[in-house]
Amino acid sequence: DNAILKLLAMLPNHHQQQVEQMQQRLYLDPSSWYNTEEAHPMLGHIKEAVWNDSVIDMQYETWEGKQKSLTLEPYSLVYKSGRWYLVARQQNNDGIRTYRVSRVRDVAIQSQTFERDRHFDIATYWEDASQQFQQRLPEYPVTMRVRAGTLIYFQHSLSGRYKVLSQDDNWLVMTVQYMVFEEARTSVLGLGIDAEVIEPIELHEAVVEQAAAIPEDKSGSS
Repeated sequence: DNAILKLLAMLPNHHQQQVEQMQQRLYLDPSSWYNTEEAHPMLGHIKEAVWNDSVIDMQYETWEGKQKSLTLEPYSLVYKSGRWYLVARQQNNDGIRTYRVSRVRDVAIQSQTFERDRHFDIATYWEDASQQFQQRLPEYPVTMRVRAGTLIYFQHSLSGRYKVLSQDDNWLVMTVQYMVFEEARTSVLGLGIDAEVIEPIELHEAVVEQAAAIPEDKSGSS
């Protein structure tokens, strides 16, 4: 919000009026209905550093849980699906990388500023980085038969990761790109009698075995 106010203050009066009119006609709500957004306690400090081209010292926790001390030139902030990402260059290193803001444990803003690479374009960088990330994701393709009423689940939870192959009465045959076996098994079990795995056979057998064991678990715990 502060960044938007600063930008507005820099614009000529007639442009400010146009922006204010647009704000009354288009409202972007970044929040989720289900409150799945991550906590970003260091976001305010990072925003300030990005805006002022200030070098920062940052404590960062990797996905493995290890702490790293980094000195960065923060170029841009990106918001995607309830998460903030920092795009920054590590000092004495030519490469620009992406850091998840929710993993930042501490930030100290230096008095030193940095000079941006005038050829850097955040939209181009983010598009390339997103494509590379998607290419590195593991894939576990599944062909299944599901009731048509379950389609809303795939639309909400697995958007862009499924394709309907055919429809027969109230049933659909589709392929779903899960990432790993465990994700696929949990998803199919959650659908209960409304889903049947066609391929791969290992998943079909695992789901049948797990489903058969459920009554035993219940009786054993009573």
